[in-house]
Amino acid sequence: MDKPSKIGVSLTLSRWLNFCENIEEIERALQEGNVEVKCHLGGNVFATVSNGYKCVNIRQFFKPESQELTATRKGIALCVSEWNILKEHVSNINFAIPNINTIIPCHMQPDHSNVQGALRCPECNPNNHTDF
Repeated sequence: MDKPSKIGVSLTLSRWLNFCENIEEIERALQEGNVEVKCHLGGNVFATVSNGYKCVNIRQFFKPESQELTATRKGIALCVSEWNILKEHVSNINFAIPNINTIIPCHMQPDHSNVQGALRCPECNPNNHTDF
């Protein structure tokens, strides 16, 4: 199967690089067990570790009118053994992506050098937050 299921998740290259940048933070939260982590990967996709749960969620979120971001069913929950397998294969995945070293994550693009640039970006600010 080359595409995720309706409730699976796929990552753009920029989101994949954001995920790779956050692996250590996610791992630390899993090891400590009492730390919550929510890493924004881009758009409304987040990698999270919840307090008390030994799993990593990579999930699409949405924001209903005048409410907080809410997780959807679209995503994946990786138990610790699955997470460890993914971590082991990150370098293989990166090696298999042509020219991955030339890809610049969205938040590092030149037009994001100031707050206004990031606020206008639908990848970095998908819900048009202006109250920072």
